[in-house]
Amino acid sequence: MDLNALFNDNKGAITKLLGNLNLSSKEVDVTIDSTKAVVDDAIGKESSGGLGTLLNLFSENTNSSASNSFLKNMDTSLVKKLISSGINKKKAGSIKELIVPFVVKLISSKVGGNSEMLTGLLGGLTSGKSKGSGGLLGKLFN
Repeated sequence: MDLNALFNDNKGAITKLLGNLNLSSKEVDVTIDSTKAVVDDAIGKESSGGLGTLLNLFSENTNSSASNSFLKNMDTSLVKKLISSGINKKKAGSIKELIVPFVVKLISSKVGGNSEMLTGLLGGLTSGKSKGSGGLLGKLFN
């Protein structure tokens, strides 16, 4: 299963999660597409500098300052992406508050802070064979 399939399989859960925001079906689709793109880019960039931050983030441990910084950057990128896709700033902020923890929880449920699991899931990403994290996220939810 790849990232697209993961989000598609969880579209009902995402729609329910975002239900109180009164989003149109188009806005839900934009949210899913934007989130996929931002997560893929953020994980791809972060993994190129080592796995420590991602291992911490995708575990039950208290987030390190580096993990918190990674999340803050991902939050900012997602809001910008949503706004550039036509969602107003207030909705974009509300979406971010709900969807980022949801995605982190999904990934954490697979990785659980296990370096071998994360390394295996990253696959070609850490070896420089891939610029995006499709390798990671594609394998993550198989």
